[in-house]
Amino acid sequence: MLNSVRQEAEFLGRLAEIGRLLKLQSAIVWMLRSLAFALAVDAVMLAVARYHAFTPPAWLLLALPAALAGVGLAVGSAQRYPPQIIAQHADRRLALKERLTTALELQTGRSTGVLAEAQMDDTMWHVRRIEPWRSFAPRMPDREGKFALGAIVLTAALIALPNPGKAAIQRQAAVAEAIKQEAQKLQKTATDIKQNEDLTGNHSQDQQTIDQILAQLQKQLQQTSLSADQALAKLEEAQQRLQANQDSNADQLAEALQALAANFDEQPLLQQVAQDIRSGDYNAAARDLNALGQQASSLSGDQRDSLAASLRAAAAAQAKAGNSQLSDSLGQASDALNGSQADATAAFRQAAGSLQNGGQRSQAQQNLNQALNQVQQSANSFAQATGSEGSAANSGSSFNSGATPYDDSTDGLGQPGSLGQNGQQPGAGQPGDGQPGSGTGDGSGSGSQSGETVYTGSGSHFEGVPGQQGASGQVATSDDNSLADPAQNDSNVPYEQVIGRYQQQASQAMDRAAVPLSYRQIVKDYFSSLAPRR
Repeated sequence: MLNSVRQEAEFLGRLAEIGRLLKLQSAIVWMLRSLAFALAVDAVMLAVARYHAFTPPAWLLLALPAALAGVGLAVGSAQRYPPQIIAQHADRRLALKERLTTALELQTGRSTGVLAEAQMDDTMWHVRRIEPWRSFAPRMPDREGKFALGAIVLTAALIALPNPGKAAIQRQAAVAEAIKQEAQKLQKTATDIKQNEDLTGNHSQDQQTIDQILAQLQKQLQQTSLSADQALAKLEEAQQRLQANQDSNADQLAEALQALAANFDEQPLLQQVAQDIRSGDYNAAARDLNALGQQASSLSGDQRDSLAASLRAAAAAQAKAGNSQLSDSLGQASDALNGSQADATAAFRQAAGSLQNGGQRSQAQQNLNQALNQVQQSANSFAQATGSEGSAANSGSSFNSGATPYDDSTDGLGQPGSLGQNGQQPGAGQPGDGQPGSGTGDGSGSGSQSGETVYTGSGSHFEGVPGQQGASGQVATSDDNSLADPAQNDSNVPYEQVIGRYQQQASQAMDRAAVPLSYRQIVKDYFSSLAPRR
């Protein structure tokens, strides 16, 4: 009995040793399978990178095979081999003619007898001669090894071979990054406008239209695989939609509302309304004006007369400023103070509504100009960053150097678009005659030059303005600052005659909203600085 127990322990111990080697072989097989799969994924990413703006980072190419190989090793090591499977595998590998399988069955069934003992003795004789690390040594499986080797060669080839579409991929990546940056700028502008909208309570239809345009533009720029031309087209479309909603009288309306606040400051009963207007809270201004109408019956005669006079003065100022709707409603409110309380309440309610509508419209236009400026800046920045050419980057009402935002159509100021073309420009003056507008200049110039050609000097000696092309076709350069005072230079055309026309045309351009709101004060200050000193 003791001998039988020892044989069983020895037999099962040898099977367990063989099982551990089989588990190690399984771990190698699964590791190679996972490694081959990971390398195949690397190869796919590298192949895709040749046709799309996607460059897999080196750490990912290394980390993926390492991670999956580790997973495969763990899966293989977790395999369990029962003694019956180990015995069958050893019988096949060592050609033992099912000796191990039969011996395991005899031990499991507790078989006894002379024949059983003889079979066990024969099996143990063969078992003791098995060298597990020699007979079951882990080896490289042919199929998995070939797959892994092929995946390694393919991945290495894709890494080593030059990418013919690398330049296009880099450009597409640059376009995507530029789109992302400009989308972030537009998002910030939209957020600022939304905060202003919530702060002022301006939820008018005009304001909602601006919000919708910006939201749609941001959604369009978030589309994947958007080309540079497509992005510029989206920006141009948004720019055109914003321009279509511009009000040419927006500046006049804003100035009229500020003038109204100044008028109301002189009337104690209207000072709160004036403060609301200056703070931009037109909803509060409308409420305060409406509340004043409801209190009309409690006012003394002198207060009603003084208030009526202030309202009449404000109505006249609004009429002069072109704000006829608010002018009419203020005039009616002034007249209603001499009538019944119901008439005063209705008239003041109407005036409050006109004030609220005008204020919200003015605020919406300010927000629109802010959005339009950002869209134009984004289009220009995007075109410069990507080297793209598109009408979006050069269209619109942005005030750029080299572009004339108003028409030069009469009296020697040059025809629009005439720069860079050979032709006659009236009013440049003939050398030697000294009379403005008496001759024709050469008019030739380079299309890359900005502004119009102006000649200064005296007698037959003419000096081109530095940086501009003169009659000789050469660009003048000079360190002379004698033209610093416009009133003192010897221009052929009297300075006083020119500055007024330029100033008038600039004002007309701003009235037509051809100059963005943020640049208009700059233009006004520029022409004010050019005015002759007396």
